[in-house]
Amino acid sequence: MKKAILFDLDGTLVDTIEDIRCAINHTVKLTYNREISREECMSVVGRGLKNALIGALAFSGARYPEDEIDILYHELISFYKNNACVYSKPYDGITEFLKSMSQNGYALGVLSNKSDVLVQEIVEKLFSDINFTFIQGFCDKIPLKPDKAGVEIFAKLSGVPIEEVIYVGDSEVDGETIINAHLEKGILVTWGFRPREIIEKFEKQGIKLVNTIEELKDGVN
Repeated sequence: MKKAILFDLDGTLVDTIEDIRCAINHTVKLTYNREISREECMSVVGRGLKNALIGALAFSGARYPEDEIDILYHELISFYKNNACVYSKPYDGITEFLKSMSQNGYALGVLSNKSDVLVQEIVEKLFSDINFTFIQGFCDKIPLKPDKAGVEIFAKLSGVPIEEVIYVGDSEVDGETIINAHLEKGILVTWGFRPREIIEKFEKQGIKLVNTIEELKDGVN
């Protein structure tokens, strides 16, 4: 029987927040707005970097028309691509966990709302020895999570019925993705970018919360 696990990237597999914050702050400084803190950055990520940028600017009360946001967003992506893994690193035990799951016959995938060019860069640099079936970030062809489209593509590539895909994330966006895809098993980790009180509501909908790698191992088995 084929088995498959689909992971969110930021806050689930990798602590990327400082590199994201540096890219956002590089961009907001160009508009003479204030830089954001780590905590503020964690509160605005999850629904794509353009939305994170808009959220960061909102801390200064700044709002810009769509065409100006697009220009700032491209600057953010350009800076981030050149500085994608300055501070970012996998959470403790994640690399070993992924290797173990792969050796045990699981197809592995990554689905992120971050720009695809950045997702490919980060996964290649940090997980070059992991055999992923599917690595996908935001692009024009696939809607952002919590849309289930990316989960459907991974299920087809893995040869697993979509409802049997195990999804692991860290945010309310991931919880909504699990629900929208009607997955039988969904897991949210508590070491990511959201306070526990934001994600614990999903326990009532059958989604498991885990605090450690050991609990994650138990959760997927």
